[in-house]
Amino acid sequence: MSGLEKIVGRISQESSGKADAILKEAKARAEAILADNRKKTMEECGRIEKKAEAQARGIAERSKASAELKSKQILLSGKQEAMNDTIRLAKEKLAGLSDQEYTDFFVKLFQKHVPAQDAVLKLGKKDLGRFSGETLDALTAAAKAAGSNLTISKDAADIRDGFVLDFGGVEENCTFDALFDQNIDDLLDKVKSILFA
Repeated sequence: MSGLEKIVGRISQESSGKADAILKEAKARAEAILADNRKKTMEECGRIEKKAEAQARGIAERSKASAELKSKQILLSGKQEAMNDTIRLAKEKLAGLSDQEYTDFFVKLFQKHVPAQDAVLKLGKKDLGRFSGETLDALTAAAKAAGSNLTISKDAADIRDGFVLDFGGVEENCTFDALFDQNIDDLLDKVKSILFA
């Protein structure tokens, strides 16, 4: 081997050693960069996972709250419907009373509303034909006992049931519908306490 070949061989060997050293350093740096990127990726994945879990909990809590609200609304609506049905059934029961039951109820209702001053009692067409003279006399006597004169109108009022008291132009509506409407809050409270106590 000539001197030139030895020099080329040594340069080649030195170059090869430097190249190996550079490759080794590059591999080490690449592994360090990869390790750092893996660490950062794992940290980012952990952060994303925590954020996703927090969002999922938030969605679950909102869904639960929404479902509970909807459930309460449905329950409230059902209770309201049950109370309204009870009031409707009470009205139907009144409408379905026999003549004697209706007359007895009517007299009791009148006694609760006996006028303290002179008045005209207006009845619907059906009641004018239903009540005997004895019943009408009992109504007049109840008014007299309260200190007022009661005149029973011979003309039928445009009402289905109950009565209207006319105090010289000022009327007190005592039809069943009016009494239910006037006392609806109290009636609903009583129905509520019976149905949902």
